[in-house]
Amino acid sequence: MGRSFLYLLSFFAWTMATLAGCGAGGSGFGAPGGGAGTSQDRPQVVQQSAGSQFVEFSLPSATSAPFGITEGPDGNPWFTEQAAGKIGRILYTGVIAEYTLTHSGSSPAVITNGPDGNLWFTETAGNRIGKITTAGAISEFTLSNANAKPQGICSGPKNALWFTTTAANTIGEITTSGTVTQFSIPTAAANAQFITEGPDGNLWFTETAVNKVGRMSFNGKFAEFKIPTAASAPGQVIASGSYLYFVETAGNKLARVSTSGAFTEYANTWANALQSLATASSSSLAVLGTAGVQTFSTSSHTFTQPLPPPAGTGFLLSPEGDANVWFTQNTAGKIGVYVLRVQTATPSAINFTAIGETQTFTVKEQNYTGTFTASSSNSAVTTVTASGTNAFTASAAGPGNATITVQDTSHNSSPITVTVTTTNINIQSNTAHNRAGP
Repeated sequence: MGRSFLYLLSFFAWTMATLAGCGAGGSGFGAPGGGAGTSQDRPQVVQQSAGSQFVEFSLPSATSAPFGITEGPDGNPWFTEQAAGKIGRILYTGVIAEYTLTHSGSSPAVITNGPDGNLWFTETAGNRIGKITTAGAISEFTLSNANAKPQGICSGPKNALWFTTTAANTIGEITTSGTVTQFSIPTAAANAQFITEGPDGNLWFTETAVNKVGRMSFNGKFAEFKIPTAASAPGQVIASGSYLYFVETAGNKLARVSTSGAFTEYANTWANALQSLATASSSSLAVLGTAGVQTFSTSSHTFTQPLPPPAGTGFLLSPEGDANVWFTQNTAGKIGVYVLRVQTATPSAINFTAIGETQTFTVKEQNYTGTFTASSSNSAVTTVTASGTNAFTASAAGPGNATITVQDTSHNSSPITVTVTTTNINIQSNTAHNRAGP
């Protein structure tokens, strides 16, 4: 997939699915029931030659244990922090906001978009389903069966939210007004984890403890399908095209199941215990494992070599509006980005030795045919104008240092460093010296 070029640019203010949520993409602040938001400064991510296809955003607490992540209705990534008991949001510029849940120790897990324009999430330890608006208001709904341990959640039939419970062994429905109905899974102690709406309009979920994939209609009719590989420990499941795909966390396989329950398993050619997956394109999936991120072609059924991410186990990939894949790094307390659209500016550094000099640079980006814009951080040092579809001209305006940032229409950007140096002669000093001569 080629190398991406990333680094962390100077500080900007920041106040950042579907493992977090349903399907390929997806999978709350203040009153009522919400905590106050906290913010602090973080760097903005831009692409630059660093030989890596990843970038990280550190959360304020390294032990917050981010887990679920999804693209919210506002177009920004939203995520849960299990250990910190918070819901977070990150802008593409790196601006992060965190919002504390009312009840401590709730362990928010999976998060998804709801049909009402809000985000919904499970609270595994708190035994609640939560809702958060993009304006920051949190509401929570307690389940009637104690210690049910809700886990996965997604939007689905009847304009409702659907969730799994690992301890109560149910599939639950919650309306946007908070009314809950639960349906018992036929197989006891199934440990249902993740859930998504399938292309057939039914709910599909993985049963980790009994090595099955389940299907349920909106009125509670179940079907369960045994996975061919024994003890495969099925994990995240998503819908892609006319199939369901899920990871076999114990078998290092990616599996596909049709809506009639027919399985096809694909052994990973690389040692990479798979944990989560997301749609990367119309013909590929991104999969994340202990050895890094890979892509899987849904047409040729082949895996690419793993690209090791930064430190910290990652969970819950989610494709985002910047055409890249965002994921949580649960053990590192970070949000990671796997860049799919590699952008390159040539040259990446410009040195001027005189005012008025000019230099043309070009920008290219994989899988992108749109337009670019460019701006200077200091017009007193350098200005920039467009000189073609993907070409720009920088001009030296004055001595100093500046950065020109080139950006596409989806938040991906590249920096060009500019240095302007001039040779100054102190004529007044020389004249005074001559007059003081013998």
